[in-house]
Amino acid sequence: ETEAEAYSGVPQAGYGDPADWARAAAEGMRRLGAANVIITMADKGAFVSFGGLSEMVPAYSVDPVDSTAAGDSFNAALTMALAEGRPTLEAVSYACAAGALTASREGAQASLPTGEEIKAFIRTAKLKGG
Repeated sequence: ETEAEAYSGVPQAGYGDPADWARAAAEGMRRLGAANVIITMADKGAFVSFGGLSEMVPAYSVDPVDSTAAGDSFNAALTMALAEGRPTLEAVSYACAAGALTASREGAQASLPTGEEIKAFIRTAKLKGG
C-alpha cells in the first residue's frame, strides 16, 4: 500500500473502501506506464488489475507475529504459481496464503513456508470475512 500510494500519487485518505482506493492507485500507476498492477494490502488481501481484470483477492485470517518477510514470500509464491500456469486470481490467492503464513511466524528466512506448507494452510485456513 505504501509503495502504491507513493508511485500513484493517490493518497488513501478519503477512500472508505480499500478496493476503491486500490482502483484509483492502479489507474495512477497505469498512467506512469504500468501494464499490470498487484497491490498487496496486508489483512485486506491484494488488489489485482490487469487484462481487463480489476478485483480484490481476500486475505487469509492469521494472528500476525512478524511481517518482515511477508512481501518477499508473496512475491516468490506468486512467481512460482504463475510459472506453473495457474490462473491469475488463483496465483494471487496462493501468494496471499504464503504471505499470511509467513506473517504468522517469527523471523525472516526462518518464516518462509514451503509449497507443501502453503497448500496445507490453504486447506485449513479461513479467508478474512469468510
